[in-house]
Amino acid sequence: MLYQSTFFPSLRLRQVWSLILRWLNINTALHSKALENFQQFEGLSRSGMKQAEKFHIVWFACIWVLWNGHNEKVFRDKQRRLEQMTEEIKITSWKWLKCKLKGFNNG
Repeated sequence: MLYQSTFFPSLRLRQVWSLILRWLNINTALHSKALENFQQFEGLSRSGMKQAEKFHIVWFACIWVLWNGHNEKVFRDKQRRLEQMTEEIKITSWKWLKCKLKGFNNG
């Protein structure tokens, strides 16, 4: 499956996931398969449904940014730096959280 090979086995992309986990103050290794990765990421939130919803949004922001980065590499032969993708994930997460969750500031 394309999404499987695009988002998970690559060392470079695992480094992005690792940087995001560090940003979230989480120390774990994630599964290399998409569904298991999502389920594990979802399970990292132990503070109820509101927190789990935030984790879902961050996970989807990761996928969105990684997918766009993949497309840039394939179609424009342009590769973004790890730090650039990580910052874009943080910004995208924040924007999506602000739109989705009433009263969201940055916590």
